[in-house]
Amino acid sequence: MVAARQKIGRMTRLTVDYDRHADVLYIALGRPVPDEGEERPQGVILRFALKDGAPTGVTVVGFNHNHWPSRLLELSLLVSQHLHVDPIEVDRALGKLLK
Repeated sequence: MVAARQKIGRMTRLTVDYDRHADVLYIALGRPVPDEGEERPQGVILRFALKDGAPTGVTVVGFNHNHWPSRLLELSLLVSQHLHVDPIEVDRALGKLLK
């Protein structure tokens, strides 16, 4: 698994991990918490904290299979909207991971 971490603001970290064998991209905001997912098209799962429903991350199943590497800007915008973070920070974290 390949991982990248990007500090957002002063406290929160955006963590990006990619499991090449399973072709799954994991993007998390902050420390891990119990959460649940809401499935979207093209392998995207939006993650929400069980405690308060706050967005916690995004999982992308079939990252390569669904052609996300050629659509990183679209993915960055989707993630930034869900997690309420700057899309440039998401793009940087993804860029570091996928080099």
